[in-house]
Amino acid sequence: MKTFSVVIFFCLLSLLCGFCHAVTIYQNESQLILTSDQIVYGKIVEVKSAWNTQHTHIETTAQVLVNDTLKKSDSPAGSTETLLSISVMGGAVGNDSEWVEDMPILINETEAIFFLKKGTDGKNSVLRIITENDIAAYKQKISAMLQNKNPSTTIPVTPVPTTNKAGMTTAPLIAILGMVIFLQIRRKLYE
Repeated sequence: MKTFSVVIFFCLLSLLCGFCHAVTIYQNESQLILTSDQIVYGKIVEVKSAWNTQHTHIETTAQVLVNDTLKKSDSPAGSTETLLSISVMGGAVGNDSEWVEDMPILINETEAIFFLKKGTDGKNSVLRIITENDIAAYKQKISAMLQNKNPSTTIPVTPVPTTNKAGMTTAPLIAILGMVIFLQIRRKLYE
């Protein structure tokens, strides 16, 4: 019986370990537009990948030639023909590569709308990239949303993945629940 309870314990523990990863939280288009620090339309003109300073992750940075600024917190929208540095986690350096779930892949010569968030390190992280056929219609959606400053029912709701470390706060609760279940099963087996 003791061996059986040890096996059950390790099975529960291995199931609980999966809950410690980041959880994807979906935002609709309205939320994405309002929470982005900057939204620009432009073309990627240069892409470089490199290891971070601790040599633990690969980060890809790109230079975007901005054709239209749709939203910017520190200057008026509409500025054009400037280079903007953007970054995402993941990429390839030599024979090493790292793929990060829900992160876009930056490809040279791509024209798109870039939704950006300024990090504490000052880098512009990419929340989402839109490369739809009708960019003009999408620009109108963004403009309408920013003029209203609140979620509009005229803009269709499309799930947009963004990562959040929400799983890290729920994992201890799930671990405690698992231990209570394990102890109850163990108590029943030894009665």
